[in-house]
Amino acid sequence: MKILHLLLGMLFAFGMAFPEDYSTQSVHDGWLKITRSIQLINQPACAPLTGACHDTGAKLPDELGMGRAKTKVILTAQNIGPVQRDQIEISESLAHVPLGASLSFKPTPSANDGRIAAWAIGSLKPGESKSVAYEYSARAQIGELEGIPPAQVRSATPSAILASPSRADVGGKVQLSLRFEDGSPIPQAVVQVHFPDGSMQSVKTDSEGKASFVASKDGFYTYSVPGMKLAKLASTEAQQQEAPISAAAAVAQESQAAGQMFGLLPILAAIFAVAVIALIIYNFFSYRKEEGAKDAGEAAYSQKLPFSEYPQPEQKAKEDDTKRLLDLRRSQQNEQASHAAETSKAEGEASQEISSLEQKARAEGEVSVESGEEIESAIRQLEEIRQKLKEKKAQIESLEKELSGQKESKEPKEPAGKKKPQRVLPPSKKLKSKAKTFKRS
Repeated sequence: MKILHLLLGMLFAFGMAFPEDYSTQSVHDGWLKITRSIQLINQPACAPLTGACHDTGAKLPDELGMGRAKTKVILTAQNIGPVQRDQIEISESLAHVPLGASLSFKPTPSANDGRIAAWAIGSLKPGESKSVAYEYSARAQIGELEGIPPAQVRSATPSAILASPSRADVGGKVQLSLRFEDGSPIPQAVVQVHFPDGSMQSVKTDSEGKASFVASKDGFYTYSVPGMKLAKLASTEAQQQEAPISAAAAVAQESQAAGQMFGLLPILAAIFAVAVIALIIYNFFSYRKEEGAKDAGEAAYSQKLPFSEYPQPEQKAKEDDTKRLLDLRRSQQNEQASHAAETSKAEGEASQEISSLEQKARAEGEVSVESGEEIESAIRQLEEIRQKLKEKKAQIESLEKELSGQKESKEPKEPAGKKKPQRVLPPSKKLKSKAKTFKRS
């Protein structure tokens, strides 16, 4: 039994003398593949007296001279993209390294703060790879290895131009072209096509930098290239293609449109008839309103729409009456002026004659019979003239009343409280008789 245990211990120690390898891979932006290789090295511990080697799995201090465990991590970066990448930097988290363990790097990182180590590996051509490594004096557990986060990568982003059509038919093929800014094609590049429903499809360019896909949905398609910056955004709008209309369908559509037009004719005719009736009613009530305003003696104003441009008969008759009234007034004023002049002349002559007779009587001291008769004749003439003037005045007043009545019948009445100014003829001068006693000889 002891021999069996010894053999099993030797076999176990022999197996632990060789490293155990664990490997993981990750791809960054579709162009850089990073492979992390972990080697667990557990060197055997040998007893100094018997020389027997065994491994209990316990972590022994180095000063006992009984051996130690190591963990080595190798990071390999490979450019799997179509173009050269520059200014590449890889960062690795050191959170899984136990406290107190010794740590060594190869090559020396460009930055290390105890938590993160970063290596600047420069440029990588397509297909080229470079590796960095670090080692610490402790055996990593399986759970710790699974919890190590992926390495972080930074690099200069190349610029590219993606050409795509602005419109396409649903179900049709969309052609894409990817090139550098200098015009050279970018082969074997991955182009991500974002569909209108949020889904995504990846296509790869050929040697000429061209790729294609089928626009299966209606809407806008956008594009992106992992690891590259597009100089301008590109998009494509896909629409359903209208099916061509057959001759029979076109004739049917035209017939339907004609039927709809004929169906609208009665409605249009009814609308026109209503508009005409409304216009007639409006003119009728406007005319009645204007006539009512005339009867009430008020000024009326209407916006009646005449059917012709010729003046109405009533308006023409009113203009003729106004003209005749002005002519009659003018002739009346002329006649009054002429009568006033004749009366003044006659009175002047009579006064002169009486004055001459009085002067003659004073000079002679008495008046003859003939002179007395002349005086009486002059007085009678004056009385006749006065009577004629009264009759003429009465005729003029009668004529004025007649004219005023005609004007009131033609013109609208003025509001109550206002008196129309009347033209008053100048009063005639009354001749005063000078009575004197004459002595007869």
